Amino acid sequence: MADPLFTLSGETETMLAKGGKAPRDAASTLLWAAFNLRAARIGRRIVSELAADSVGFARPTKVLHEEWDVLEIAAMSLAFEDTMSALDLCANVLFLASGGTPAVSGKFKDLGYWTSARIAAVPAASQTWITGLLASSEYAELKIARDALTHRFVSRHIRLGGGVGRALAEISTPTRNLGPIDVLIPRLVRFGEQAFETFCGALQTDFG
Repeated sequence: MADPLFTLSGETETMLAKGGKAPRDAASTLLWAAFNLRAARIGRRIVSELAADSVGFARPTKVLHEEWDVLEIAAMSLAFEDTMSALDLCANVLFLASGGTPAVSGKFKDLGYWTSARIAAVPAASQTWITGLLASSEYAELKIARDALTHRFVSRHIRLGGGVGRALAEISTPTRNLGPIDVLIPRLVRFGEQAFETFCGALQTDFG
């Protein structure tokens, strides 16, 4: 059975091609966004295993032969970075669908491209999607979590006694603590999936 994200990306690309309101193949990178979200799910699975304490820790280490810290970093990298990549790819699809020209260098227009003036120029449903996304608390948390993981040390808290003796890492900055990753990762991955689904609906409304 095909993954629903893959099915949705294919349906959206087909609808845009038939609608003729967007340049040909404008939505072709939607599939890559879906791939990134599926990779993020692997991060969610790893952290759920670790959260099961000593029993959960034994399962991934038996297969992957890595210690706790490596598995935590893998979970965070997959969850935060790939979810953000998926949303950035959606932002580029919107750029292309609304008449943007692909760069010869292959670089794409991520979420940082979308200023208020540029957002105001896209059709209504897409405008609502990107405005809501950028204003959401989940997006703010995802950006903090992704940035905190990049070239920085993620704070850890050690529980003394019993089992493997570890508590899961928390994402913290000098001004904000997002809490333990076994709570944060599932919530932000699901946020990314929902944002992708909503984006496909907006594209179909505006350009299909």
